[in-house]
Amino acid sequence: MVTLLGVSSCNSAAENVTEAQQDVNEANQALDEANREYLEDIAEYRIATADDITYNDSLILDLKSRSKVSGKKTNPEHDQEIADLESRNAEMKKKMDEYEGDGPDNWTKFKEEFAHDMQELGTALRDLTKNNKD
Repeated sequence: MVTLLGVSSCNSAAENVTEAQQDVNEANQALDEANREYLEDIAEYRIATADDITYNDSLILDLKSRSKVSGKKTNPEHDQEIADLESRNAEMKKKMDEYEGDGPDNWTKFKEEFAHDMQELGTALRDLTKNNKD
């Protein structure tokens, strides 16, 4: 009877090792999938923000051309606002271009802050565009 328990114990240990290996393999696959999704999210977000930055550039160009075409004396404060917004937009582009994926948690924080800053920039551009039409 002791021999039977010993064989049974060996099979159980071998099964435990096999199950542990399967668990590790599944965990690695889940990690690989999460990493792939994370990198895809970064790539998709880069494309979306590039579109937003390009749109902002077109608004800035429009603001610049309107002030030249209007024939009115240029307002240095208005011109400075446009230059500041252009600089902020360029900084946002640089920030996104230079972002190196450093983990999903940091990505989430970066993305939230970046989205907030882009929204503020977009609001400032729309407000200046609206005021320029008046």
